Amino acid sequence: MDTAWAFRASYNKACTLVHRQDKFCAAVKKGRWSSIRGQNFPKDLEWEALADVIRGKVKVHTHCYEAVDFNGIARLTNEFKFSIAAFHHAHEAYLMPEPIKKAWGKTPALFQYKRERRLEALNLQHRFCWTTGCMFLSSITTTLAEVLGLDHCIGYLRAEAAAAVKYEGLPPLIPQKQFQNVIFQNVNSVWFRVDGKLGIEKTFSAQPGSVGTVVVQNGKITCTGSCENSIEHGYTTLDLVGGSLSPGLTTKDGDMFDPLTGSGPSILGGDSSVIREEDGLQLAYISGIMTAITAPAHSGVFSGSPSVSTQIATLRRLLFGGGKSGLEAAFAAVTDGDIPLVVSAESANVIATLIHLKKEVEIGKALKLTISGAAEAHLLAAELGATDVGVILSPVRLFPSKWQQRRILPKSSTHGTKRRFSVDSSQCNCWTCRPGSMDSRNARFDAAWVALEAGLLDKHALSLVSSNLEKLLGAEVSSEEANPMAYYGGDIFEK
Repeated sequence: MDTAWAFRASYNKACTLVHRQDKFCAAVKKGRWSSIRGQNFPKDLEWEALADVIRGKVKVHTHCYEAVDFNGIARLTNEFKFSIAAFHHAHEAYLMPEPIKKAWGKTPALFQYKRERRLEALNLQHRFCWTTGCMFLSSITTTLAEVLGLDHCIGYLRAEAAAAVKYEGLPPLIPQKQFQNVIFQNVNSVWFRVDGKLGIEKTFSAQPGSVGTVVVQNGKITCTGSCENSIEHGYTTLDLVGGSLSPGLTTKDGDMFDPLTGSGPSILGGDSSVIREEDGLQLAYISGIMTAITAPAHSGVFSGSPSVSTQIATLRRLLFGGGKSGLEAAFAAVTDGDIPLVVSAESANVIATLIHLKKEVEIGKALKLTISGAAEAHLLAAELGATDVGVILSPVRLFPSKWQQRRILPKSSTHGTKRRFSVDSSQCNCWTCRPGSMDSRNARFDAAWVALEAGLLDKHALSLVSSNLEKLLGAEVSSEEANPMAYYGGDIFEK
């Protein structure tokens, strides 16, 4: 009741502001200047946003879970005459279809995520039925565009463009054109992997007022710049209109079963089984992501461990050969320096302990240690560099939601990166986007953000989301194995 009252009180004040503004404008329109002499147009910064909601200028998206909440919001919209664009999560929406339909204005859309969709599908399957495939397609195209207020530019195939689409039924789900030999014309720049510490260099940059050509043969770049002598018959020509070719990006993405929690299925070999991370590599070509490295789901060094000291003790025992079967072999490869050990840690105190553990374990061969998360890693920049410990800053823009993250850098997790974490040092600082499939698509935008805040060169920013991340996670890709991504009308940071 207190929440409902707070909503009603706020919207009532917004309605009062709208009424005063309308009264003022009506007087101006009818020329009743004496009634508003000495007055200014009514403004109130506190309530102007809700006033725009009542006027229909703002689309309202709200998290709503329980049936009673849907009923309360629907009544609120009818009392103050504003519409809801969408309910998010909407766990119990299937219990309240009629109240939701009675909300003022257009019926709100429902946005659901991950397992919520699976739960809701079970509840809605007897209530709703797609009569055609086009209705289902609309739910992820035109409906979403309208809910977001972007239907003027996305979501619809306009009549004038319909003739260009030559298929029946739903759109094809596989690429319709695949080329091995391609000539890219009007190319402004080319970024390419080079075998070495940095991994990314600009191998071609067009002179002002001119553009270049790139020849790709059997999926590999064979010529950049002036390539008249390299062009043969049978090549497909594509105009990039001043675009660019850049390495495919890499992200640390998704979760899989963690056998270190002590509940490994017997079919996998029990508690001593180890999942091969390379089996979780996923290829995705959306938004420039070409490789996703899937790591075990976890919370801390080992999930379920009761304390930091216990976690460190467990890790020390495994590094000194205390594991069984596949687990022992995996940690033997870690101590031999064949594969990296990636540890999730935020606190500078825990990171310092891991640095000491690395020194303790190393005998003859260097241990490849990478710290993921690393909210307070900037406090130990010198120590991390001296011991060759890699850092994955995740998420890009940290917020101290935990006590262990209270000493983050101001502004963002990468503010001052150029000063405190040298990309050219032996430390090999690295960045990755927030964990989760939804955030991976923003990798190149976040890389550009980091570059601007930290004052990094473009090649360093590209390295942070490709070669550096691969190196720290033990999935290095040589220049011979790399596949480029073409960008139309600009480079990776402009489009």
